[in-house]
Amino acid sequence: MKARRWLLLAFLVALALVVITRFVEIERVIRTLLRGQWQWVAVGAGLQFLHYLTYAAMFSAGFEAVGVAISTLQLLPVVFASVFVNVLAITGGAAIFVDDAARRGQSAARATAGTLLVLVADFGTFIVVLIGGLLYLSYRRVLLAYQLLGTAILAASVLGQGAILALGWWQPRWLEALFGWLQRAINWLFRLIGRPAPLADDWATRSVAEFIGAAAALATHPRVAWRLVGISFAHHAAGVASLYAVFLAFGQPGSIGVVTAAYTVGLLFWIISITPQGVGVVEGVMVLVLVSLGVPAAEATVITFAFRALAFWLPLLVGVAFWPRVKSLGG
Repeated sequence: MKARRWLLLAFLVALALVVITRFVEIERVIRTLLRGQWQWVAVGAGLQFLHYLTYAAMFSAGFEAVGVAISTLQLLPVVFASVFVNVLAITGGAAIFVDDAARRGQSAARATAGTLLVLVADFGTFIVVLIGGLLYLSYRRVLLAYQLLGTAILAASVLGQGAILALGWWQPRWLEALFGWLQRAINWLFRLIGRPAPLADDWATRSVAEFIGAAAALATHPRVAWRLVGISFAHHAAGVASLYAVFLAFGQPGSIGVVTAAYTVGLLFWIISITPQGVGVVEGVMVLVLVSLGVPAAEATVITFAFRALAFWLPLLVGVAFWPRVKSLGG
């Protein structure tokens, strides 16, 4: 209990720091939401809940594929808590799912493989939706280089993970050799500049086992894999619908092309941004996209901040409230 109290204190301090450093933005977000039609704001909030619920369902399906049994409702608090964890540590959100599964008595190695499946499915299906948004921007002749560059970065990551999964299934020895070489090369570079080696001696072995486990899950449980893909598309459909509800809340007409383009480019930079949860970056690119598509600057700004309130700030607060129910956070 003592450790749990200290953990709660640490999280409350971290939350206070987030509020203090982003107070102006939070205040602006609250004022923005209060200006909208509450009925459509409520619909947008409900669709965002569905967006996060389907994300939990994705992890449940991904875990099922590798033999880890955790229900969607059990994972929902972890999903919201991961939003807050990602503000503090950009790479911590995925790890919290593995740690939570391990504390439930499940295999951490299998949970890691399941998490990898979810990330590949999530980003892979998102790229399909993103292509639709980019095609619309191209049709309207407002497609810009930074959008293509961001897409290329994400696509390279997904293709790389997909290639490694394929290699893990068809040629595991090649994958072992590749990861062994990467481990030696990275550790050598760090020693060259007088820094300790960042990768443990068993890093290559553990990483290969995770990718092989994920690849085997795809091959042996194709129905679960396809269900995961279907849930992933529903996850992004809920996100697009939520943004459309925000358009309606502020009386701004928006076609499916405009809404999809704004959602996909915003989420793209949410994913690849170096700032925690894309704070500052996502807002900027979404406003730029909306303005380029003919939405007045004032309305574009209001819609963007309102959407970020529902998609990020509100889930962030829910994540703090849910932390006692998360096993890896002492719940």
